Amino acid sequence: MFVLLFLLVPLFVVQNSEAIEAFEKQIAEGYEWHYVGPQPLNPKGKNIPLQVEGSDPYIIFRLGKPSE
Repeated sequence: MFVLLFLLVPLFVVQNSEAIEAFEKQIAEGYEWHYVGPQPLNPKGKNIPLQVEGSDPYIIFRLGKPSE
């Protein structure tokens, strides 16, 4: 089990490196993660989607400026 996890984490990071870099930059600018529930992908933004076999990909969290 540990070996599987050891192999999947680097693969995830490599496959999503562009989105992860964009997330890190936005977090440094003050953005925060917000739970939005299952929603379709944002075509204008970076996404790391979840997908269940037989369904369209979706997101559950979105990065956004905190409301004041």
